[in-house]
Amino acid sequence: GNICGTEEDQVTAEKYIIDRVTYLLWEVPRGEQAQLPHFRAMTLQLRIEAMALLTTLALSSPHPHNHPNHHGSLLLAAHPNALGRLFRCMYDELDALYAHGPNHEQNALLVNEATRLVYRLLELHGDAIDIQQKLLAINGAVHQHRVVLTRLAFSEGAFLDAGITDETVMMAHDMLEDAVTPEEAEALLEVFPSYKGRRGDTQI
Repeated sequence: GNICGTEEDQVTAEKYIIDRVTYLLWEVPRGEQAQLPHFRAMTLQLRIEAMALLTTLALSSPHPHNHPNHHGSLLLAAHPNALGRLFRCMYDELDALYAHGPNHEQNALLVNEATRLVYRLLELHGDAIDIQQKLLAINGAVHQHRVVLTRLAFSEGAFLDAGITDETVMMAHDMLEDAVTPEEAEALLEVFPSYKGRRGDTQI
């Protein structure tokens, strides 16, 4: 983005850029043309490119994680809507994955990349993130957050789940563990009594 003359203008510009790019992750184009299969594929490609930009912005900074150059991840972590939109993207693309449409590979890629980005943001800046506040900023995100993490954590990688990586399952499992109470964890295990995990681990 632009290099602005004042710090206040720079903060405003950076927030606007994050806002516009994260909006691309779930915005649905309107009109009859948007319903055509090839247009859906183009929309997914745009989302993949937007996700790649956000991932590069957030995760390309050097260690240590509190280094002044770790500016990109802080921008995403501090943004009021970014995390909620990432969870919504995960939810929408996993829904599309289960529909087993023609863009299965792209849907899985977006789920994997969004999960990795969210996981790393929480890993780097979790102490400063009020996840509930971030989710409340996006309509439906509180529900979508829990549902998508549960689906991913109990994914077995067969047929409809094909393309979801073991790393994604592990990260979703860790985030779900942080999000639920022990009682809720027991209830989840009762819902998935036969689940053995990709590594034979059924703990939540």
